[in-house]
Amino acid sequence: MNKSKKYYWLKLKDDFFENEDIKLIEVLPNGKDYILFYLKLLLKSIKLEGKLIYKNVIPYTEEMLSTITNTNVDTVRHAIKSFISLGLMTRLDDGALFMSEINQMIGSETKEAIRKREYRQKLGHCPTSVPNLLGHCPTEIETDIELDLDIEKEIENKPRMRPRERGGVCEVFEHWQKVMDKPKAKLDSKRSKLISDRLKNYSTADLKLAIDGCSKSEFHMGKNPGGTKYNEISNIFRDNEKLEKFIEMAHGGHQSLQSVIHNCNSQNFASEEF
Repeated sequence: MNKSKKYYWLKLKDDFFENEDIKLIEVLPNGKDYILFYLKLLLKSIKLEGKLIYKNVIPYTEEMLSTITNTNVDTVRHAIKSFISLGLMTRLDDGALFMSEINQMIGSETKEAIRKREYRQKLGHCPTSVPNLLGHCPTEIETDIELDLDIEKEIENKPRMRPRERGGVCEVFEHWQKVMDKPKAKLDSKRSKLISDRLKNYSTADLKLAIDGCSKSEFHMGKNPGGTKYNEISNIFRDNEKLEKFIEMAHGGHQSLQSVIHNCNSQNFASEEF
């Protein structure tokens, strides 16, 4: 049995239809069709945390979405425009649509977690057929519960990224993938945090500009004595100063290896990882 397999579900608050954005959509011509289409898109995007992309490769077109949701193509076009204008959806650099509110609505559980939960529900209390010499349930069950509580506590204490902020993070990451030709790179927690931290003080356009600046530097793209590329997100967005340097490079145009070395020597940065 694959214990790591996950099951996903959509969590809707009981006041979902009281949300102002949903109310504004509902009163539009065909508004109820838009709402149904919106819910279908939320479900379709769950496994990719909000991104609408076919087999993780091809962004869904309006015609494809019309087919898989059994929705009139004109309704799809008008609904998407409405969702984007209200901030319920954004379009990423690669053309894929991203469901901005999905981060607050995803529920998931592994097969193993389901098995344990069902076992505990069935058990209910310590088995009466086993002498309870210690006065409490077996240690293994107790440990499992403690671990689950720790995980739940960690999730509760972890700061949640606002939906639109997550959309910005995805947009910047997609741009970096495209410019640096890294289609298989993953948006892990480390990369996400670096981008999110820089977005607190700079716009999405600024971060994308910094990526462009790095791509114009021969040194950072591997034309250096060591032949090493320094075009990772961890380098570009290491701190605000680093980000601003790459933005300057973008405005300054193509930068040769010689000019980078000269700048670094003049600023005594010989020991820094550029």
